[in-house]
Amino acid sequence: MYRLNAVERETIILFNEAEGTAEIEAHNHAIKKRLAAIQRQRPDEISLVRQDGYSVTYTFPKKWLKIIPPRKASEKQREHLLKARNRINH
Repeated sequence: MYRLNAVERETIILFNEAEGTAEIEAHNHAIKKRLAAIQRQRPDEISLVRQDGYSVTYTFPKKWLKIIPPRKASEKQREHLLKARNRINH
């Protein structure tokens, strides 16, 4: 069996404005495992569409999609966290 290189192991999320569902095609092993676990827990909300030797494709509610940037701590917060960490370590 052909082995995909890192560039070929894509994760693609597709959705449009008209439908309430999104589709994800994943080649990443960790994402495939996570999707399978979610599907076992919530089979009425996420469906396996297709599976082959390389990837899986699921449909799920579009409202599950979120873009959440990492939180940025202020300089004061970083100083506070550093002091707290130093107290714990000493």
